[in-house]
Order: sequence, then C-alpha cells, then structure tokens
Amino acid sequence: MKYKFHSSKTLKNYNYLNLVLFSFLLINLQKCTFGNSNSGNVAPNKTVFSKTRNTINQITLKPEMIYSNCGCFGASPFANIVDEQSAQMARSEFNLPGDMRYNKAQFIIDLKALHQLTEISIFELAGGWRGKDTVFIYTGNPAKWISKGYITAKRDKDQWATISINDSSRFVMLEFNIKIKDVEEVVLFGTKIGEIDSIIPVISSNRSLPTMDKLMGATGGLWENENLLSCIGSLREFHSWNWNDGGNDENNFNHPIQGFEPYPNNFFRFNPDFGNRHTDADYKRITDKGIELNPCLQTSAMYFINGDNENNKPVFAESDANKPLSYKAHADYLFQYTARYGSKKVADSLLRIDRKRNGIMKEFQPVVSGLNLVKSIENWNEPDKWWHPNASYFTPFQFAAMCSADYDGHEGTMGKNVGVKNADSSLKFVMGGLASLNIDYVKGMKLWSKYNRTKTKNIPVDVLNFHHYCNANGGVGQPTIGISPEQDKLKEKLKKVVEFRNKELPDLEVWLSEFGYDTNEGSSQVSPAIGENSTLEIQGRWLMRSILEIAAAGIDRAFIYNFDDYGFNTSTQYLTSGLVGGAPKNLKKISWYYMACLKNILTNYSFYKEIPSGQIDINIYAFKSKIKKETIYVVWCNTSSNKEIYNYNLTIKSLGMATLYKPEANDLLFTKTNIQQQGNGFKIDKITELPIFIQVD
Repeated sequence: MKYKFHSSKTLKNYNYLNLVLFSFLLINLQKCTFGNSNSGNVAPNKTVFSKTRNTINQITLKPEMIYSNCGCFGASPFANIVDEQSAQMARSEFNLPGDMRYNKAQFIIDLKALHQLTEISIFELAGGWRGKDTVFIYTGNPAKWISKGYITAKRDKDQWATISINDSSRFVMLEFNIKIKDVEEVVLFGTKIGEIDSIIPVISSNRSLPTMDKLMGATGGLWENENLLSCIGSLREFHSWNWNDGGNDENNFNHPIQGFEPYPNNFFRFNPDFGNRHTDADYKRITDKGIELNPCLQTSAMYFINGDNENNKPVFAESDANKPLSYKAHADYLFQYTARYGSKKVADSLLRIDRKRNGIMKEFQPVVSGLNLVKSIENWNEPDKWWHPNASYFTPFQFAAMCSADYDGHEGTMGKNVGVKNADSSLKFVMGGLASLNIDYVKGMKLWSKYNRTKTKNIPVDVLNFHHYCNANGGVGQPTIGISPEQDKLKEKLKKVVEFRNKELPDLEVWLSEFGYDTNEGSSQVSPAIGENSTLEIQGRWLMRSILEIAAAGIDRAFIYNFDDYGFNTSTQYLTSGLVGGAPKNLKKISWYYMACLKNILTNYSFYKEIPSGQIDINIYAFKSKIKKETIYVVWCNTSSNKEIYNYNLTIKSLGMATLYKPEANDLLFTKTNIQQQGNGFKIDKITELPIFIQVD
C-alpha cells in the first residue's frame, strides 16, 4: 500500500548542441542502471526507414517470450509488443504509463534458444504527440548485456525503423525512456543455431493446504495487546531497520544518532533498541499467547538516506543497485537479526551487539542467539513502489539481487556472517510483499536468478508474497471505494498466482500479506454501509468472506491490514482498517468478533472443495478437519445487496444431525443450533451475506 506508519537518420541531422546533449544521454543510458550492462561506448547504427519491412528469416515472437525489468505498473499488456508479427502496418500499441517516477524501461526477449541475429525492426506510428525516443538494443544475458546500438524514432510517418545486429544470442533487451508513449511492434530476424530450452517445469498438484488458524494473520507492531490477538494465528510485525541500527536522531530527523558508526563498524541494539523498545520481551509476550511472529524488516538505516526517504534502497551512493554485493549491509543486518530471533545458536564471535548501557534505564542488553521467537523474515515492504522516486523503487533484477544477498549472502560469497540462511537455514525467507499481484515482476526475478546464481538458479526466497485490496479499481492504483471479494473476483485472481507458482516455482509458498478495508466512510478503501448494515458490519463480513476466498484459492498465509486503527475519525486511506480501534482503548470492532468466530470454528480445518449450490448467488465451501472425521460447510450469499434466501436445501451426506453456527458480534462469538436431516440434506431457514457454518460427521 502507498503509505504506512512506521514507499533517425543519424547524428548528422542534429545541430551541434543537440549532438552534445544526445552524446551525454547516450553515455549515461549505456551505463544501464536498471540491468547488468557491460556495454561500453558504441557507435551509432545506420537506421533504415521503410513503409514495409522484410519478412525473410523472421523469428516469430510470442507474448510468453517477453520479460519486464521495470514492473511497469499501469502499462498496457506486454503482449502488445509482439501481437502483430505478420502485419506490415502495426496498430496495436504498447503504452507505457506517463506517471512512473523512474526514467527507463527494459524488456527482455527470450528466444528460448541461441540464434544468429541479423536485424531488428520497430514499427512507429506518425505523430509528434506520441513522443520521440531512442531505443537501445542489447544482446547477451541477464548477467551481462552487450550494447548493439540504438534506434531513434522520427514519427514523421507510419514506418518501420530497422538496424542490423549481427550477433549470436538467446536474449535481446530493449531499453528506452519511460516517457515514451508507445511501441507498436518489435520484429527480429535471424536463424536458430542452438537447441531449444525444453525444460518442462514440475507442476505441484498435491500441496498440503494450511489449517485456517494457521492461514489467518494480521499486520501490526510490537505495541499490540497480546490478549486481543486471539482472533488471528500470526502477526506480521512491521520492524524498521533503524530501531536496531543507527537510530533516528530526534534533533535531525531521518539521520542516524550523532556519533553512531555506520556499517561496517556498527553495533546493534535489540533489547533495548534505539527507541527503548524491548523486542526480546515483546516478542516473548506475544508468542507466549500462541501467536506466530512473522516480522517484516522494512526501510533503510538512516545512514543510507541522509535525510531523504527512509524507503530508499539500502545502497551507498557509489554502489550499483543491480549487484548483490551492494546490499551487503542489509544482508548483514538480516544475519544479526536472524541469529538473535531464529532457532539456531550462533557463535558469540559472530554477533555485533552493542555492549554499552543503553535506553532510559541504562541497561545492558544480553548477548544471546537462538531465542526461537520468529518463524520467518520478510526482507522489505513493497519493493515495487511505483508511486515513489527511482531511489525507492526496485526493478525485478535489483530486488532479486538484494534477495540473493539477504537469503544466503549471494550463495556464501559475502562471508559466513551475511544473510538469513547463514544464521538459521530453517527460517523461512519471505520476499518483500509486492504492492500488486504482479506475476511479471516475479518472472523477472526468476530470470535474473537463473543467470546470476550458479548453484540454486531459482529465486532465492522461500515465499512469494503479494498485496491486494479489493476495490472498484481492481486492486491497483488509487482506489475509490472497497468492493466485496466476490465482486473483485479475488479467488480467481489469486488462483492465477497459485497456478503460476505450481508450474514455475512449486517448492515455494504463496502469501497474501496485505488486504483489508477501512471503516471511515470518507476513505477511498472503505467497506461501504449497505442498507441498515454499517461500514463496521460490512468490514467484518467482507473480511470473513475474503479469508474464505483466499483459502479456496490455495494461498498459504493471509494477513489483514491492519490489526489496529492508526487514527480516529480520519478518512486517510488504511488508517481505519483495523480489527480493533486505535490506542489506548483498542476497542474490538465487529470484524474482530467475526475473525475470532471464524478462527474458533475452523481451527484444525483446511479448505477441501467448493460445493455446487445450484444458485449463482450462493457459495458453499467445504472444510475438513485434520484431527477428526468431520466436515464443516460454510454457506453465504456472495452478493452485496442485503440479499436473503429462505428455506434453502443443503444437499450433503450426513449421519442425520448437524450443528449450525451463526457468527455474533459479541464475546459468545456465535450461536449454535442443532438441525435434523430432511431427505437428502438439511433445510436452512435463511442464508444472508454473513457466512454461516454447518458441521457434520
């Protein structure tokens, strides 16, 4: 989410001034800050313009060959780059968004086999309003790109622009300014000279789904009242790096505390930390209540940002953000954090703990490791912050590089005291949750990993992680109002992500670490009142239905954003999305009771299957117990209009009796009624948009 408390002809046609400016642009673009370019200087190509193009030795390009290394939120489908391969006059445009804050876009074409390349042609429609731009061409692979020249658009007529390549390569990368308005079509020419990469992915189809008490979580902080957390199974704790390293100088905001030594001479504070938090004690207080901790280690240490945005990438100014080594300081912090809160003991000689008295009470913090208080580490929050400047935005390749450092010190090349797995190989490594369900971003990370990690070539994470909010904008961009999960087709959207995982990365889990609704009527993510049902009631219903849809999609973990409100009477997006009200009272909302009801009834139950209801507006999901021979059927109207259906016959097999549970917004959590089988099922007096539960043997 967007805010969180705590992201041509040739140069001879240019006059002298334009020549100088263009040369400067060319030299800087060839540094290829988005990818691992090793191009050096290159002479301009002779560009041939023509109304028609050559068709001899054309390589047929397909949408599945295109990879993005920019994320390109808001762009039209990448398929539009290669969707008119036989046309002489291309009309289907690939439009890049005009509001992206970074300055270049890269797209990689994977030909799946080595080709002897001869030419590349790009079709351009006439019109200066479309924007003129230089498209740089590279061959090589995602570990090393070699510049082969560039094409500069003229836009004086509808025409093809063609340059020669004359190189053998499996990959071709196109790089251009993000402000370009469109690319109509790209066509490559050459002949295949290598074998097709025919590796068939293993499709996972028999994964064990989590029980609902394990699936259900919420995002929050160290301050949460542990006695209120019983409505969820796990807490995703936002945890800032500067709490443990460097602090935040109260007299010089967004700078480290004066006199603090930055990496590599830094020492860490955990208990107390730089803000006098006692993380050891708080973690134990929460986990003693049976709540699993899954911290999200977000933001940069203050000595990286020098008064700028704390969401900036954790790289020093002179570093290359495409290289894993540039993230060594971040991976070093993750090692120290894992050593303390993971399950494995680590030698004291590897721990860099501040040994001085710290905090208000001038306390010594214990030098310990292996406290076994956290079960996973998420290494960032929303690396694809398209609404932030370039300094805060990770391309897929850049984030893969940081994950490689954070995961295992880039396969151990950075030393034994760098990276999560070098401290505790059993701890789950969760990639920072993407701000949308962007599979293309993950594909880019996988492509980088295949060519930059020599041992394990898949993405160096244990969990793929996404965010999605059900709203009238489809869950992307600035929302206008919340909508129900069924109207948003949440289950169908998540199934596409799960299917991608099953096919491409079957060993990884999939988490949805943010979803939810505000309860202030002025918020753009509000769950709106429907009839006599308040926003509070609708939030509770839609969160319950969201959890059910998420379970049916095959997701492994889901975290509501947020556990508690951050504000009172505020329409600011996400500040009233809690299950409880703001501090200090933290009064339970209706959604808290509904989540507690859902967890209480479905503890030790996993999603089994969807049952045909015979009616388009009724959902029936079956959940099976892991410890008893029992099934619970959840039934509700999937509409958003206060629909009620009377005397519905639920056709299921049973021994004759069943128990019906109806959620209640009070400490009872539910009422229960015994119902008798009638004929081939059970008659349900009334079904509403609030799910009910029927338990049978």
